[in-house]
Amino acid sequence: VSAPTDPVNTDTTNVVGGQIRLEKTQALDKNCNGSLVDVGDVAYTTANLAALPGECIMYSIKATNEGVSPVTTIVINDTTPAFTKLSVAPAPAIVTANTTLPAPATTGINTNGATGALGATVSELNGAQTATFTFSVKIDEIPQLYNEK
Repeated sequence: VSAPTDPVNTDTTNVVGGQIRLEKTQALDKNCNGSLVDVGDVAYTTANLAALPGECIMYSIKATNEGVSPVTTIVINDTTPAFTKLSVAPAPAIVTANTTLPAPATTGINTNGATGALGATVSELNGAQTATFTFSVKIDEIPQLYNEK
């Protein structure tokens, strides 16, 4: 009888160098003051919101590097939705924890009442780091069709 052979156990692990995941959430800012502490405001969520003309919606787009290696030149783009205009309370902003690199910069529209494309550029995110781009829009008012006397 021959001697038993040593068992062989092979374990393979795939490591992703760099992978960016984007998560967009929205919050209701009823008073358009850039704060979510007023009565009727709704915290950031991925769920649908019920908003009325004249109210504001704050958007947050979080980019997370789910890999282990740095990812460079991350560009986040969005646009103001139909029937809305940019509200600068708060102004479009990008925040990241990576303070050793040049500060991230916003791009595109940045004036109150503007419509169109806006975004941000982050020079680098290391593994597990995040950058968050935020902006706010105001829902267009319903035009008054006639004057009551």
